[in-house]
Amino acid sequence: MNRTMARATRHLLTPGLFAVISIFAFGCSTTTYVRPAPPPLRVEIKPARPHRKAVWIRGHWRWAGRRRGWVWVPGHWKIVRR
Repeated sequence: MNRTMARATRHLLTPGLFAVISIFAFGCSTTTYVRPAPPPLRVEIKPARPHRKAVWIRGHWRWAGRRRGWVWVPGHWKIVRR
């Protein structure tokens, strides 16, 4: 490659490289939302077991989006098939 072609290639490569870098640096912005920590667990009173194969699933907090925040899902009995 002679000097003239090397200069021409360098001059073409520099704007292209600048365009690629600027797209990645400025065009790819992301927004990160951080959820607040869930409230402490609630104390639940287990009702009587409805069936001998029932297993208690304890209540927990579920994230319902930024507008509603944390929502309590109460504990319940679930019948397990074996």
